[in-house]
Amino acid sequence: MKASLLDVFGNPFVGISISTNDEHTLVPMGLSKEKLKTLENTLKTRIIEIPFDKIGLFSVFGDDFLLVSDMVPEYVIDQIKESIDIDIFVVESDLNVISNTMFYYDGKLLIIDQYSDSLIQSLKKDLGVEIRPIKTRSEVFAEYFNIVNDRLIISAALPEHDLTTIKSIFGFEDFELVTVNSGSIFLNSGLVKNKYGLVLGKKTTPIEYSRFLNLL
Repeated sequence: MKASLLDVFGNPFVGISISTNDEHTLVPMGLSKEKLKTLENTLKTRIIEIPFDKIGLFSVFGDDFLLVSDMVPEYVIDQIKESIDIDIFVVESDLNVISNTMFYYDGKLLIIDQYSDSLIQSLKKDLGVEIRPIKTRSEVFAEYFNIVNDRLIISAALPEHDLTTIKSIFGFEDFELVTVNSGSIFLNSGLVKNKYGLVLGKKTTPIEYSRFLNLL
């Protein structure tokens, strides 16, 4: 598993603008050839450029599906459909920053229970994965944790109750407390990862970077 540092148009919060699974990576148009190569070499995926610079905020990639918020313009969704042979589901809700409210890993989709029952039931029917509604007081719970190389990483901002729930669902006993981009608690805005690699925001310090390297 490789790691690299990157920014997107000067913004070190790469997770806002980039979305990936193990086969495809969605990036905004206009990145330099060097940055596209860094992404390709690190994530080992096919890079797909789209005319939208916040796809990381408004999408959740699964193994064979892509959830997108209704904030993503229809013409962008159409272009993604033309580029990737994957099932795309549009999430219609006021909770539209879905990267903060949903988290997919190992056949399980965690979703905050503030979504409507009809949406949750629709996802259960359509996705073919285990849906786990999460009781949390935070509308950004998925911002504060991730799983890298089968190890749980968390931000200090993750509530204790949410940590206990996440550990139970995925079977973790331990976790690593980390930050990105010079102390930021917003983990998933500052990283992009799949099973092949990890891209961290360019303001990630050497000490922060070394902690991630120890996970790989």
